[in-house]
Amino acid sequence: MRHVSMGDYVKEGSALFEVTDLTHVWIMFDAYESDLPWINPGDEVIYTVQSIQGKSFQGRVIFIDPLIDPSTRVARVRVEQNNTSLALKPEMFANGMIQSNFAESHYKILIPKSSVLWTGKRSVVYIKVPDRNQASYIYREIELGPESGSFYVVSEGLSEGEEIAVNGVFKIDAAAQLAGKPSMMNPEGGKVSMAHDHGSMSSGIESKFKEQLQAVYKSYIPMKDAFIASDPKEVSKKAQEVMSDLQKVDMNLLAGNIHMEWMKQLEKLRDEINLIANYDDVDRQRVSFAKFNDVFYTSLKTFGLHDGTVYYQYCPMANGDKGAFWMSTFKEIKNPYFGDAMLSCGETRETLEF
Repeated sequence: MRHVSMGDYVKEGSALFEVTDLTHVWIMFDAYESDLPWINPGDEVIYTVQSIQGKSFQGRVIFIDPLIDPSTRVARVRVEQNNTSLALKPEMFANGMIQSNFAESHYKILIPKSSVLWTGKRSVVYIKVPDRNQASYIYREIELGPESGSFYVVSEGLSEGEEIAVNGVFKIDAAAQLAGKPSMMNPEGGKVSMAHDHGSMSSGIESKFKEQLQAVYKSYIPMKDAFIASDPKEVSKKAQEVMSDLQKVDMNLLAGNIHMEWMKQLEKLRDEINLIANYDDVDRQRVSFAKFNDVFYTSLKTFGLHDGTVYYQYCPMANGDKGAFWMSTFKEIKNPYFGDAMLSCGETRETLEF
């Protein structure tokens, strides 16, 4: 950088030029809080640079920032690299991956993310009962440690050799709930009735309820997309459509405890969608959107949809740095809490198959 021009007056000690040696550069990576337990100084990083196609680079972690940025919730991780060819230039965008040896050097149990049900602070899995001719599963709460790609480390609650359900877990949970056994929504167990106990009519009415809930989900997606566009007027308009479809869900299709459970969820869903529809400020709308998503996720897990795939996605920096979820029909991250400002910030936490 040149700070002076011909004929300028300068003061003693002022900088005239700034010269940088680019034959040795730093690559600064952002690491989420959930990444940090897996990163250590000396770890090898393999990274690519967006503007240099078809080539990968290698370096080692030299420094991990001891402080987390309060606005972005990330820590900076520094890799140093020789750059004699000057191919790497300031402000290029890099994407790196670390192969961690943490789990290999410690006695740890890892389970797929798809095997975990979430409700509040509880993490739930279903354990296969051994020595049964027909597969049977029992409910168990566990404590999770750090994330590892598409897996979680289990801190407490599972032992080596135990088998767990890794797909279709919400269906197992729904069956347990209907049978009065301990489940995500009913940890203590207790008989739940559906469809007025009309025997063969039960599955038909249950399907009809799912179709109505599916209509709510279909109207939810355009509202979520309006949040991505950060358009408060469009958000309000689409929220009114969600509200309309919620009102069409016939709670008389349910009976007993599960009817009461839907009534509790419906009250919260109506409260938050009403606020979204009436706010004219997208930031305030997003606060209610985060609360709506927490309840709506529980509804989908409890009652299910008629068909389709739902990606349950998470941004750790949303909702005042508390983190927030949303649902999507596609796996690609498009963040409704920040829009263009941080469009790709987030990750898929769970995939629901109906």
